[in-house]
Amino acid sequence: MEQTIINAIETYGYVAVFTLLLLETVFPPIPSEVILLTTGVAVAHTEMTGMAAIGFSTFGSYIGACLLYTLGRKVPLEKLRTWSTKGIMAKFGLDYTSILKGKRIFQEKGNLIVFFGRFIPMIRSIISIPAGMSKMNFFSFSLFTLLGSGLWNSLSICIGYKAGDSWRDILRFFHYYTEIILIILVIVLGGLFYLWKRRN
Repeated sequence: MEQTIINAIETYGYVAVFTLLLLETVFPPIPSEVILLTTGVAVAHTEMTGMAAIGFSTFGSYIGACLLYTLGRKVPLEKLRTWSTKGIMAKFGLDYTSILKGKRIFQEKGNLIVFFGRFIPMIRSIISIPAGMSKMNFFSFSLFTLLGSGLWNSLSICIGYKAGDSWRDILRFFHYYTEIILIILVIVLGGLFYLWKRRN
């Protein structure tokens, strides 16, 4: 997959960067780190500019996030009620009252959740769905998505630009970062779920 991404960026430039980041947001298994680091290398060795690369990548991330936000917003509360009593949510002990509590928390802290979620692998994509489900203000969603994605994309592209031909060594660090963050998330969520089950 890495070589396919490299070839696409070398051949189609900004269009590839935009399209790949849009797809990566909607389909998390596509590695954003490879896309962004490769984009940084391309900026160093082609006529692509850093500002344009950051702009196209961030806009691609934003459009992908908007698609998932819209998907979440279209999920009716009655569907959630059904899922929490008969569907997969019920198997994990997630009752409808808890879902509504989570919805309220997202409505209160949504800005921070969306912003910082853009720095966390997998979460940067998934977070747009509960944002839509909670009917988060679209302007706020857009603002904090653009800020978070823009900062993450800028940092990653700059690292790729500085790394040059050593970008694959940097990629290993991103892989470790991803694994550590996911392990921490599993532990934290597992702990919160355990505490919640004990209280109920």
